[in-house]
Amino acid sequence: EPKEREVDKVMYHDWRLVPKHEEEVFKRCEPVPEPPVRYVRYPPLLRAMILAQQAKQLGVNVSTVPEPALPLKRDVLLNY
Repeated sequence: EPKEREVDKVMYHDWRLVPKHEEEVFKRCEPVPEPPVRYVRYPPLLRAMILAQQAKQLGVNVSTVPEPALPLKRDVLLNY
């Protein structure tokens, strides 16, 4: 910023004041890339159907069945 200004909300710790001599190094840093999403949740109706089917097969309550997840990567082997 071209001029100085007062920071009004100093009680919040969601910011960090960088000294002038560290400013260039701080600006050059690159953010850590987010890991790729490997699984997503099923649509609500399909999720409910899968949970009900698994609970029925295992003979347990629906709340004890683990959450089903849809893998985004498919390992398909094709026979020629």
